[in-house]
Amino acid sequence: MINDVRQPGQEVVAGADLSDVRAVIERATIVVCNDSGLLHLAVWSGVPVIAICGPRFAARWTGYPEDRVVQLYYDRVPEARESSQYRAECLSKIGVDRVIFEIKKLNLDIAPKIHT
Repeated sequence: MINDVRQPGQEVVAGADLSDVRAVIERATIVVCNDSGLLHLAVWSGVPVIAICGPRFAARWTGYPEDRVVQLYYDRVPEARESSQYRAECLSKIGVDRVIFEIKKLNLDIAPKIHT
């Protein structure tokens, strides 16, 4: 998914230490990540986030406001019934098109550069 969404000039952070990650996030217009520490670091830095979350648990998440984090889910399951295989299936069904659609809705400076 990263390679399908990524455009020239956009950075992918993999295997970097926390200070490098923080520096990249602070320069970012938007962060696309899974529900992880990167999500929280980006929100704390004031950067909009598209969070790829997989299935939504039956419990209601009372996290960040929607204007800071767009959470992408596929399906809804009770937490006790979720398996790692099912979570992976849900994550894969979110898809690149949905991520790009959500980025465009944010009307950021990068949106015109994203092509589907």
